[in-house]
Amino acid sequence: MTAAHLTPQQAFDRETNARVALRYFKEQEDAGMSNGSLAAAAQRPQNRREYAHKVNATLATADKLIGEYGNGSSDPQSPMDSSRRSDSDMGRDPDGPRGETIPGDTKGSSSIAAVMERARATGKPLSIVQIGDSHIAAGTETPEIAARLGSSDQIHNGVVGARATDALKDPNTFMRGLNSGTDLVIVSFGSNDADHHYSSVSSQQYKDSYERMLAEVHRRAPNAAVLMVGPTDGALSGRPNTRLPGLDDVIAAQRDVASQTPYAEFFDIRARLGSMQAMRGMAADRLHFTSSGYRIIGDAIAERILQGA
Repeated sequence: MTAAHLTPQQAFDRETNARVALRYFKEQEDAGMSNGSLAAAAQRPQNRREYAHKVNATLATADKLIGEYGNGSSDPQSPMDSSRRSDSDMGRDPDGPRGETIPGDTKGSSSIAAVMERARATGKPLSIVQIGDSHIAAGTETPEIAARLGSSDQIHNGVVGARATDALKDPNTFMRGLNSGTDLVIVSFGSNDADHHYSSVSSQQYKDSYERMLAEVHRRAPNAAVLMVGPTDGALSGRPNTRLPGLDDVIAAQRDVASQTPYAEFFDIRARLGSMQAMRGMAADRLHFTSSGYRIIGDAIAERILQGA
């Protein structure tokens, strides 16, 4: 009521309520809010993020069914028909930045569940790009993920010692291969962010830089879902018995960013795999992994993706 500058009398007037609500949802739609988030804002469930995710996950299937069976109206200007055409058929990228969209794609279709369903429906291999640090540069993790997902269409862009902020400094390296045909982007930073560097920046600065990086990923790959993978447990470089001091803060910040990003999900792989004392396949420095260790990580990420689908 306060945000809309309504008097108490106006707030209880049905016509005024409807007008204000429609204006609000139109503004949010224009700003790129997904259908699931719009539905959550309208219905106000207890867990809005989970509700939005469920709504978004059904959109690809719903759009496919509508395309197969029609909407029951022969009038091309009927409200249902025109609303369904307004995003995909008119060439507007419904998830934010303007760009080429996949035919039949709908707003909110960039959840992991939706892109997996889209790949199954079209019969094409899932297009995967993973960006990150030395763990990705090793070249074992991404192929393992792709193999588990039944795809040979994979690119890994990793740089030794990279932090999340480096992706914006050198986008031609880190964002190589991102385009409107990319289905899934896996963002794997954190180990280098969690060293002493993290203590020199505020949590909000780190979140801001991560958000800018995700926005650039989304601009280049507007139809892709993004899975943010947190860092594994690990030790400071050259000090195998000293845990990375900023791990908890980095993981918490990444989780917060994902919760505020409609097309991104977060996977806390440290919670899945455990401490550096318990993990299998760690190298002697207790920061990096052997080939078998990276396959274990890739397998865990693939399992998370399949669970989300």
